Amino acid sequence: MKKGLILYRNSQLKPTYFRELLLLAKYYADGKTVPFSFADHETSLHQQMSLWENIQLETGFRNWNEVLNHTKEHFPYLSQIKMDLEKKVSDSTSFEIIFTSFLKAQFANNEVTIVEISDHLYTEKELKFLQKFFVDAGKNKKIYLRSTCPDSWENVADDVVEKHDHQFQSKKQIRSAA
Repeated sequence: MKKGLILYRNSQLKPTYFRELLLLAKYYADGKTVPFSFADHETSLHQQMSLWENIQLETGFRNWNEVLNHTKEHFPYLSQIKMDLEKKVSDSTSFEIIFTSFLKAQFANNEVTIVEISDHLYTEKELKFLQKFFVDAGKNKKIYLRSTCPDSWENVADDVVEKHDHQFQSKKQIRSAA
């Protein structure tokens, strides 16, 4: 399975997007079963646990430095993240939640991460960080992204896919493979 960031352009904001993203992942996997992780700002973390407890639950790491040591090759900029990891998810910002959720998904033993992002919840600086994070993660996994503002993601996506007449159609290689 080819890796990369795949933007799913969906003209309708409807509750079936998650099912469609799963169908898209299965389509690209030639109909095989696709183990995946899911990251969003609402449901992919345990709300009554801290951000750190959610990370630790997936990774088993004892502290943040272990996470940084494990991720420094692919994500050296994570050391720049300054946030209170002991804060409960229910008290955290949308950025802290999507960051933690996506980071946790990168430790899962699978080839696919499905991401739902509501762009209006983030500052421009946070969105730029998330774009870099998702693109870099796409070098090792396939990332399927559905955004509420897909135009802001087209320039960083490896491919853009739309659904027409019950068929997925690719706009093929928005940015050249490095």
